[in-house]
Amino acid sequence: MADKKQILFIILAAIGLIAWLGSTSYNMDTETDFEVEHLLISTGQDKKVIATLYIPGGSGQFPVVLFGAGSGTDSALYTNWGKNFVKQDIAILIVGPTYRKSDGGIPEWEIINDKDVILKEQTDQFATILKHLKQLPKIDSESIIVGGHSGGANTAYHLAYQNKDINGVFAVAGRYPPETSRTFPNNLLLITGAKDTIVPPSTLKDVGFKLSGKKLEENVLYGNFENNTAKKLFISENSGHLMEAFDKDIIQECLDFTLACLQKEQSDTKIHLTVLSSVLSRLAAGFLFLVSFIVLSGDYIRLKEYRKRIQYLIPSVYFLTFYLILSTTLSEYLRFLGPVTYRLEQYTIMAFIVIIIGSGLIKANKNLGLSNKASLILDFSLILISFSLFTLTYTQFAQFQLVTQIVIGLMISFLIIIPILVMQYTKIPFKARLVFTVLSLIWLVPAITPVY
Repeated sequence: MADKKQILFIILAAIGLIAWLGSTSYNMDTETDFEVEHLLISTGQDKKVIATLYIPGGSGQFPVVLFGAGSGTDSALYTNWGKNFVKQDIAILIVGPTYRKSDGGIPEWEIINDKDVILKEQTDQFATILKHLKQLPKIDSESIIVGGHSGGANTAYHLAYQNKDINGVFAVAGRYPPETSRTFPNNLLLITGAKDTIVPPSTLKDVGFKLSGKKLEENVLYGNFENNTAKKLFISENSGHLMEAFDKDIIQECLDFTLACLQKEQSDTKIHLTVLSSVLSRLAAGFLFLVSFIVLSGDYIRLKEYRKRIQYLIPSVYFLTFYLILSTTLSEYLRFLGPVTYRLEQYTIMAFIVIIIGSGLIKANKNLGLSNKASLILDFSLILISFSLFTLTYTQFAQFQLVTQIVIGLMISFLIIIPILVMQYTKIPFKARLVFTVLSLIWLVPAITPVY
């Protein structure tokens, strides 16, 4: 008969599972047929960009949006954009971070302080990516919209002056238009949030004046789409700079503008939005289930007749659950965590590191005769040493790179440590816990590191 602790954790597991799977199922779009491809695109000069392509299912060619994410942000932050644009039979390529190979052959983040140099290089890269897009068999090369958020919006301005064969530009919180006396040569939608402190409405109105030669009033359409002279300025009352990526009104405005530029009828389909708080709530619910599951199954495998047979299998099940939780939350809407084929080399190197270190720690644990509680030091050592060695192998220690890698690495490590602590609480031995830790590190650490 179950005791009170088991009943409690059964209830918690049920609550967590229902909340996690229930909200995940609710946010799954089963009506729209589309594909998602995670790409590593070469843009020349030893540079590559990570991008996500949403493309409608079925046959035929589709119009496309080339969308630049905010500087340094992951394309997963704009999942809501991808899913809502593709519903209207519009493909969208969301371009994320740029990585370049240094003189020593090591991939590094793009670190340039000169704004003009950044804009020129990004504009050249987007021109290369645009050529790549036009060559895809399912893309209509004569129906192209360019858009972006923050740094991506700045690039969109500049690209429009160099390419006459695009149908329009929407720019969310872009503050650096080209220094030119030429009027913007295409349809243009300018957007920012009323709470945006980086690109406040006053700054965007100045941008609008520079690009159009007139003071644009909010929510007024100037010109027309037929001759590519449409101009509009929209201010969302809901968002600051970061949350513009999750702003329903902004996504709707950009989608309507895109349809108008393409001479397509406006759709009555409502924007389906997954908000950041929902993602974090789903993550918390998933971890509630995982923790409860570990406690309940830990009680089960301590029975002598089962322990030897499944004590190494169960941590693999824990990892699979951990993987599914992160894949339906953080990986989908904040930072894409893979796995992907273009990181195969990194996965291999990380596997080599953690297996070698893990084998040494198993021997150390055996020789020292550490208690199960004391062996937690070895778990933490494996995470710290493996992460440090991999970072040393794959990054250069410029200040920005080091800080970024450490901050994201601490977040990932925290997520891995939670199940480890619970496994220790349920007296799962270090050698069995190692299965979970090794699989988690091989999967997650490469995903937060520059790739080439």
